[in-house]
Parts: sequence; C-alpha cells; structure tokens
Amino acid sequence: MDFNDYVEKRLLEIEDLQERSVIRTAVQEVLVQLHQNIQTNIIRLEEKLKQQENEKTKQYEIQMGIVERNKYDVTDKKMVPMIASDLEEPIISFQEISEALTKKEALYLFSVFVQADFIIIERLISNKTRFEGVIETDDDEFKATFVLEPAMEYNELIYDLYKNFAGNGIKWNTPCGVYLKRMFKVFLVGGDAVDGENIRNISIDFGEYTSMVRYDVFPIWNIRTKKEKSSFLSMPSEGGKLYQHKIFKERLLSQDCIAISDKHSIYNMMKQNGDLIIISESDEFVEWELLYFMQEQSAYYEEQIFSNKKLFGESKGIRTLAEVRRFVKSLGYENYVILKEIERNPENIVNSHTYLMDPFLENELLITDDLPVLYFVFKNVQTENYLTWDILSYIITCIQWEYPQFRCVGVLQ
Repeated sequence: MDFNDYVEKRLLEIEDLQERSVIRTAVQEVLVQLHQNIQTNIIRLEEKLKQQENEKTKQYEIQMGIVERNKYDVTDKKMVPMIASDLEEPIISFQEISEALTKKEALYLFSVFVQADFIIIERLISNKTRFEGVIETDDDEFKATFVLEPAMEYNELIYDLYKNFAGNGIKWNTPCGVYLKRMFKVFLVGGDAVDGENIRNISIDFGEYTSMVRYDVFPIWNIRTKKEKSSFLSMPSEGGKLYQHKIFKERLLSQDCIAISDKHSIYNMMKQNGDLIIISESDEFVEWELLYFMQEQSAYYEEQIFSNKKLFGESKGIRTLAEVRRFVKSLGYENYVILKEIERNPENIVNSHTYLMDPFLENELLITDDLPVLYFVFKNVQTENYLTWDILSYIITCIQWEYPQFRCVGVLQ
C-alpha cells in the first residue's frame, strides 16, 4: 500500500475535524516528508550499490598477441609492448661479452620466440640443452656456448595485474596468454676469449629447434599506463577513516581502467557521472597510475590476437555438465577444442599437457596434490595448430577458478 494512501485512511479514522486538521498538518510536514526523503535515499543507495557491483563484475577485456619488431606500428593506439624496452634493438657490447667469458659468468643477450607446440616447449625447458654458436667480431670468429631460459618477466606482469585487480576490488578475468610460454631469453654461458672491438654478428645452432626459433618477436597487449591527478581536495568517507579521490572525466580516456594499488591501499573504485572515484586511506594529494584497457580499433597484425572476453553471461556457480559446457562455450574457443565429457577416475587416460595459465593460481586457491582430480576431456578441432595445448590450458585455468575444491586437468582426444 502507498504510504500516502495509508496516512489518509488513518486520518479519516479521526472523528474530531479540528484534531484531524492539526494532525494532518504535522504528518504532512514531518512524516510524509521524512518518508519521501528515506525513499529517495534508498533509491540512490541502490543505484550506487548496483553501479559498484557492475564495476566489480565488469570484464575488463584483455587482448594479447605477438609481433615482429619491424612490423609493429608505433602509432597503434590499442596494442602496446608488454615490456616497453622490447621495442628497442638489443645492443650487444663487446666489452660485456669479453668480461663475461673471462669471468665465466652467464650474460643475457636477447630474447627469442619458439614457435612450437607445448610438448616441444616442455622438452626444451626440461632438457636444458646447451647450444653451440659463433661470435663474429671485426677481427675473427670465436666459438661460444649458449642456453635458453624461459622469460618469466611476462608472467610476473600478469601476477602484478592480478594484484591490482584484487587491490581495486575487481573480479579477476584470466588473460589468454597463449604466447608467453614461448618467450625465451638467450644467455651466453661460455666460449673462447674474443678479440677485436666490435661484435658483428652472433649465430647460434639451435639444432632440431632451428626452424622454430624466431628473432625480434615480442608480446603485445591492450593495456596502457597513464598517470592522472586527482582533485586537490580529498573528501572524507566512512567516518573520516577513508578518503574519496576524484579524477574528473575530462582527464580520463573513454576506456575502462583500474588504478595501480601498490603505493596506496585502495578500498573501492567506481564511476559517478563519468568521474572516477577512488576510495583510499590516503588523505593526501595523489597522482594515480591508471591501467587503461584499450578497445579501439588496432593496427593489423599477422599473428592472431587472443581475448579473454566472454561471449555471453557471467557464471554464478557451475555444478552440472550442461553448465560447464555453457561456460566453456562462453570463452569463445570452440573452433579449437570442444568439451566432450568430465571424468573422475578415467581408466584409459592419455597424457595431459595443460598448465595453469595464471602461474600464481595454485597458491591463491591453495590447490594441493591430495585434491580429487577432475579430467575434462576435449575433442581437438585444429590438430595441426601449435597453440592447441595452450588454448586448452587457458580454458582449464578458467574452470579451475570455478572448481577450487578439485585439481582440474585437460585431456585431448
């Protein structure tokens, strides 16, 4: 029943007209007005909470790819190198090489991309093969020995990104980083003492991996970092214990963003009328570092760009096989693999080569070896694609977040 109708009916029960008139005036000036104010505040609070919830469950689409250095378009407003220094040609110093060989110390030279399926990548990592090569100076050629080590700095960036999502109170959405396992750093680990003044060339015999090794290739993604100043006056929030920092919409790009939270603890973040509101314990003026998730049209790239944007829906707890199928389909990679069934204790299980694409996930979810195992059996649609195991690993990682009580494993048939 409407509050005003309720008041009118109760007033009609008062038989004394003068008393009814006095009470009507008091009720309309106090109770009715108070009720209207309460209703208005409830609506505002509901809208604010809904807005905050939408902000926390927003997907914040992350796109990732690779590109050759001479084919990267520096004018691209969307895709940028994950590590800015990858844009620069590696400078190999004769002095550094000479000192490393004399002191018998490993020296990082440059990075390479190994275009092979994950089974070969696993073998390359586990074998720790030493490769022979030649260092050519302006005086002569000298034999040298090299090794490949996984380039872990890209995974470290993913972990930093995860911590910033958590710091902003935003739900994590695993990036589809299928290329990252293939980035390796080349180290000089031994060889003959070199003479000369300049390094002309370094050639390495990678043996069976030679045709797979690509030089001058680096990962790119659609995340840009930009510093923005908040308003000079931070407003108290939550009884003065926290403070609101506002970045006016005129300073913001038209893209979704989060704030880097390692310097200042962030308790919440939301958009209000286009302005970005950051709630922090800091009561001082802050120059925030924002991570923008660019969604503009990008330049053309030969290698496929992979996205973590779900095609539809948001999982609210997955329990049945039908719900798992729908979840997997929402990830958008059924043109690579299709889920067939789930098994607890399969009799004829084949080897699996899936891995957790979020390398920190085991610690975050406390996944241990004694957990029961769920085997997710997939049909391989693109049998010749060297990224199949990695795409399946991305899918399994997304599933693992939904099933922390199990150890999830992907199997191809």
